[in-house]
This record gives sequence, structure tokens and C-alpha cells, in this order.
Amino acid sequence: MKKIIFLFLLLNSISFFVSKAEATFTKTISILNKEYKLVGHSLLEYSFFKLDVYWISYYKSSTNNRSLLKIIYARDIEKDISNQGWDEGLKNNLKDKFSSYRKEITWLKSKTPNVKEKDVLVLLKEESNGFIIHNGNIIAKTNDKRVLELFHLPWIGPIPIDEELKSNLLGKKQN
Repeated sequence: MKKIIFLFLLLNSISFFVSKAEATFTKTISILNKEYKLVGHSLLEYSFFKLDVYWISYYKSSTNNRSLLKIIYARDIEKDISNQGWDEGLKNNLKDKFSSYRKEITWLKSKTPNVKEKDVLVLLKEESNGFIIHNGNIIAKTNDKRVLELFHLPWIGPIPIDEELKSNLLGKKQN
């Protein structure tokens, strides 16, 4: 029992010290020659151990229908785990429509990369185009309107993966 408690405390303290200082959020960001302003940011934690998974920030363009989510990973995450997250977040928001988006969800999941600690993933919606950018490299592009509907849904949709995270991203409350 003492070993379990020790392991819990060790993992929790490592998570705290390794990850809390990593995230910085600039007030503006420039991607693909367009400028975006920070709306809000948050930290996603997992399990009762409160393990840091990633920091996420939401940026919007002041001139057009453009927005992005910037995710900075606090730990290595395999594609399969990320894809489980897509499924859960999209099922919650799409409900009965989930199966009608099978093709679009499959596309998203096929483009989701394995990530390492400190990797940066950007989900950019730029008017009628969407981009998935991993560590500064465009790894996927789409103009499928149904895929674009899904891009930010798990985080800022009607039923987000975490209400406080959504509130923080939308600038209603900051950590």
C-alpha cells in the first residue's frame, strides 16, 4: 500500500513540475500569413491523478471567419488514444448524427498524428478550408464543410469534453 501511495505522489509531482511551466500563450499568433488573437486557453488533465495531457488555446481572426485551436502536448500521446478522444468528443456532440459523419470522422482520425511531449498541433479553420498543422508542417488540408463542422466541436461544441476548459477557451474564465 505504501508503494502505491508513493507512486501516486511521485507521478502527480512529476506531472506538476514537468508541465506547468511549459505553456506560454502569446496574445497574437501568425499562421499562413494571417494573424489571430488569443481568446482563451486552458489545460486538459486526465484521471483523478490530474495528469497533464495538453495545453490548448483558442485564437480567432478579427476580420473573417477564421479560428484555430493550438494544442501543446505535455506528454507523448499515441494516435489511437487521440482517436478515442475524437470519438468520445464527437459522439457527445453529434449524438444521433454521429453515424452519418462516419466518413468525415474517419478522415480526421486518419490525419491525427502520434505526438511527443512539446509537440504542437494546430487545427485551423480558415473560411472554407481546414488545416491540420503538426510542429509547423501542414499534414492535412480539407475543404469539406462537414469535416470543418467537426474541427473544434469536442472542445467548444455544445457538449465539450470539459465545461471549464470550454469556458476558459472562450475567454469567460482563465486559469
